[in-house]
Amino acid sequence: MQFLAPFSIRHSKILDQDTLEQLKNALSNIKGKNILVEFTRNFSTLLKNKEKDKDFTNLALDIFFSIEDYEKILEYSSPLYAAEYYFYRALAFYKLNQFNKIASLKLQFEMKFERALDLPRNRLILAFLDLFITLKENPEEVDLKLEEIGAFLDSQDEEFKSKFWVIIVFSYYSELLFIRDHLNKTEEIARLILSYSLQNQDPYLQSNALILLSSIYIRKGEFRKAKQMIKSSLVPVNQTGELTNKAKILNNLLLLDLAKMDYLKAVDRISKMKELKISDTKRKELEILELKLKIHLKLENNIEEKINEITSDLEKEDEFYQDILLLQCWYSLKKKNYDEAKKTIEEHLKLTENNLSSLLKNRYYYGLYHKEVEDYEKAFSDFEEVIELSKKDYKIELLVKSLMHFLDLAFSNNNEKYSLSEIIQKINILEETSTKQFIPKLQVDALMIKMIFTLLNSTEIDIMEDWENAMKKVHKFRYIDRVKQLNIIRSCSENNSENNNIYQLEELFKEIIQPYECFFFIKKPKKEEG
Repeated sequence: MQFLAPFSIRHSKILDQDTLEQLKNALSNIKGKNILVEFTRNFSTLLKNKEKDKDFTNLALDIFFSIEDYEKILEYSSPLYAAEYYFYRALAFYKLNQFNKIASLKLQFEMKFERALDLPRNRLILAFLDLFITLKENPEEVDLKLEEIGAFLDSQDEEFKSKFWVIIVFSYYSELLFIRDHLNKTEEIARLILSYSLQNQDPYLQSNALILLSSIYIRKGEFRKAKQMIKSSLVPVNQTGELTNKAKILNNLLLLDLAKMDYLKAVDRISKMKELKISDTKRKELEILELKLKIHLKLENNIEEKINEITSDLEKEDEFYQDILLLQCWYSLKKKNYDEAKKTIEEHLKLTENNLSSLLKNRYYYGLYHKEVEDYEKAFSDFEEVIELSKKDYKIELLVKSLMHFLDLAFSNNNEKYSLSEIIQKINILEETSTKQFIPKLQVDALMIKMIFTLLNSTEIDIMEDWENAMKKVHKFRYIDRVKQLNIIRSCSENNSENNNIYQLEELFKEIIQPYECFFFIKKPKKEEG
């Protein structure tokens, strides 16, 4: 019954020893089911003898916050027993996308607490009611609102910060900070929540804080720290059996799989996530990602049927509609259905509405199309444009993929346009990007690509400095599979059997660049200061 521990500590008046014993007996026969789910589902029945007063309601809200059931939070907060209930309701409206109800709630709050709006409690609640409205009506002002709330919270004493409802505020404040990439401040708050959770033996808040920390480290690119946080979060999540956090852990493991370019493991991870309770939006996102990975891995079981199925459920205004169009285009190119691919790209272009990110994706897919139909002049031009604009706008994923396709074109016999020095300039962009954004595997691969081009196009340039640099990185980051590839390059540089060299280097080049057609950049890009 570990999942009841924090509730019994905070609500000992309701969950006294006799009640806990009764709950233990009532829940002891549950087998093959999630005990937390069963408890929350039958919450009122299990505690039917308790008076439905403020204490009971506080317990209910505590429980439903732990499993993020916002419908239930609305249900139990309706009596408005305390000022913080206004915050609870506003948060639930925000989570359920019912923004239109927050303004009237704010008006009610201001009228009820008109003479006490300067109290710290009321100032904080009012600031959040205002923030939720701003998120919908004036999103450009959200960062300023978050900064003001942060300054207010920093100014409060530890007693105020350690109140349970304020910890709930911190939890959702940190979520908004994370969404907007304020990572250092998010980490500071996550550690505050973690400290509170350990002091109060609360595995729910503990798992939330640890999962948030793992998300922060993934966004920062500190993957080893992220793995440590994920490993630590498994203990409290297993104690509670909370399914939402299980899905969050799987999602972070999925991001790490994508960062490592372990696409088979990523497909398996998605399959497990889809078995859990996730939002419709997240499910669509996962289905599109799963199809993308399966196309890349050539796991082509009913791909077209599934694409059509997803497309039929989407309106043109849907946030995923453009993604599924581009996926459809890519699949058509793989199937050599060029007319269908071009038609899809043209349809996508009509929806871009001068949005730079969408326009860049569209130009990239035009590059793929022109490459496949062997219009190499246009393909080079498309990728050149994407490379230049992606560099300026820090679209790292598109930049890397476009560079790889450019180099693939330049590597083929169809390249009569670019000299070795011009090609090396493009490889240098890969090197600079991988160094600045700290993508060690790409650092190694860029060096290997440079050595391959050099060996095939010049007998004057010594590659050994690049080779030694690449090998150092391979050993430092334990990329064992790259050792064999580097040894092939060294052997070719020392071996005079030219025809065999060409074949080996061509095959090696294909092997290196192939995973990058599905490259994902999951970190926050590092930008020039100032």
